[in-house]
Amino acid sequence: MNRLCTLAREIAAEVSKEREGLKGRRQREADSAAFLMEATANGDAGSASRLDTLSASIMQAEDRLAMLDRQLEWLGSLDETMGGYPAAPENA
Repeated sequence: MNRLCTLAREIAAEVSKEREGLKGRRQREADSAAFLMEATANGDAGSASRLDTLSASIMQAEDRLAMLDRQLEWLGSLDETMGGYPAAPENA
C-alpha cells in the first residue's frame, strides 16, 4: 500500500506540473485572443479566422484543466483513503 501511495503522489506531481503549464498556455492564448479581437474590430479579416482557432484551443485547454483538477482531487482522496502513508524512500 505504501508503494501505491508513492505512485499516487508521483502521478499527482506530474498532473500538477501539466496543469501549471496549461494555465500558462491558456493565459498566453487569452492575451493573443485579446490582440486578435482588436485587430478583427479594426477590419483585419484574417484575424477573425485565427481568433476562432485560438478560441477553440482555449476551450480545449479549459476542458483539460478541468479534467486535471478532477484527477488531482481523486488522487488526493486516494491518498487520504489509504491513510496518507509517507512516501517510500527513493532507494526502496
